[in-house]
Amino acid sequence: MNIARVRNIERGLDSVFREAGQNVTWFKYSGTAAGLPEFGLGYSTTYYTAYVQAILDRGRPMELPTPGGASEQGMLNLLVREPLGKDDMMELATIRYRAEGSPTPIFLGATQFYRVPVRRSE
Repeated sequence: MNIARVRNIERGLDSVFREAGQNVTWFKYSGTAAGLPEFGLGYSTTYYTAYVQAILDRGRPMELPTPGGASEQGMLNLLVREPLGKDDMMELATIRYRAEGSPTPIFLGATQFYRVPVRRSE
């Protein structure tokens, strides 16, 4: 592939993220601090906060058999430039989503981005 084509693809991807991407807050898991049970303090989880752009991909809903009949269960995918860790969360329009699986790398030209399955966090 020639260099001019690769750069053209990268510029196109940048414009897609800029125009179709949504600003999301990325809560990157940084660790858990132990507490002191005798003082009533338990474990506390800490996150770093960053702001990134992501493209939402709704995917295909699956029908799952449940006792009340079949129900649709959709999985939301985020396309991001940075890989999310397994305990990371994203916040979009005040709704938090947790990464549910490993990020799948996608290569377009010389640019790499990731598809990450997420589910609404509780």
